[in-house]
Formats: sequence, structure tokens, C-alpha cells
Amino acid sequence: MPETIEDPVYKERRAHWAYVIENEVNGPLIKGRLREGDQFCAIGVACDIYDPSQWVFNETLVLRDWTYRELRTLSPKEVEEWFGVSFGIIGEIAQMNDKGASPKAIADFIRSI
Repeated sequence: MPETIEDPVYKERRAHWAYVIENEVNGPLIKGRLREGDQFCAIGVACDIYDPSQWVFNETLVLRDWTYRELRTLSPKEVEEWFGVSFGIIGEIAQMNDKGASPKAIADFIRSI
């Protein structure tokens, strides 16, 4: 798969993802995991848009944490494919998020891809 798929459907999905990050995230983007309570990182937002029913509060983990399809820090391949982005792009967004980039900067990057 190329870094991004340019089909209008994927661009529209990414635009919605950017909008949610910039306008609907409850509090700051969290770092180092997909979700903590009602707060999300940028990748967690993508997971939540794709299918919010996949979140599970896993009490068997040492840290007791939310998982998305049993993942704490990575998005499943289906989420990447649904947004038409590569694992490398997801990694860039995760790095921006964890280095403290603003929601606007992350949203602008997502809109640009």
C-alpha cells in the first residue's frame, strides 16, 4: 500500500478524523496509549471513529487499561486501511502526538496527507 490512498472517500474520512481531533476531543490528547478514560491520543481517535464498540476496559493488565482489539498503543491494520494510510503514516502521527504537538498541528498534518 502507498503511504496514503488518494481516493476521495479516504480523504473525506481523514478530514473527519482531523476535524474530531481539532474540535471534539475532550481535553488534551494523551500520550503513550490509545485511550485513558474518556481521553484519546490521535490514533485512539481514529480507532474510535472506525468502531467505538471495540474498546474494552481490560482489568487483567498490570496497569488496568483500555484496549482496542487487545492493543494499547497501536491501531489495528483495519483502521489504517479504512483511513487509507500506511503504518508509517500512523507512526508519524503517533510521534507527533507523543512529542506534544498541538491538536491543530496533528489535524493539519492529517488533512495534508
